[in-house]
Amino acid sequence: LDEWLLNKPDDLFRAMLLELMELRCGSSSTVFCAQYRSKGWHARLGGGIYAGAIMDRIVHGTVWLEMGDVNMRDNTADGAERTPAVPIHDTAGTVPQYSRYGNA
Repeated sequence: LDEWLLNKPDDLFRAMLLELMELRCGSSSTVFCAQYRSKGWHARLGGGIYAGAIMDRIVHGTVWLEMGDVNMRDNTADGAERTPAVPIHDTAGTVPQYSRYGNA
């Protein structure tokens, strides 16, 4: 889901999202691309029961790749590519922990 939570969802969208996450939970992968840190997702989902239920289905077994404050458009604006260190948070314990500096 690209631009995840760019706009705050309404009740209908939250209901659809909960059903979608329930169907995919434990059987399919879902990639969330967001400009907001994951710790703020519950609030952006509107808080409450729907937000909690959606987040429960997202966070368990999740691999988090956080880019931090890196803006790749700014980072490569001068034409020189740079490789930022990428912290990896694997709640499922299934992905080797690497950064650009070797094992994390």
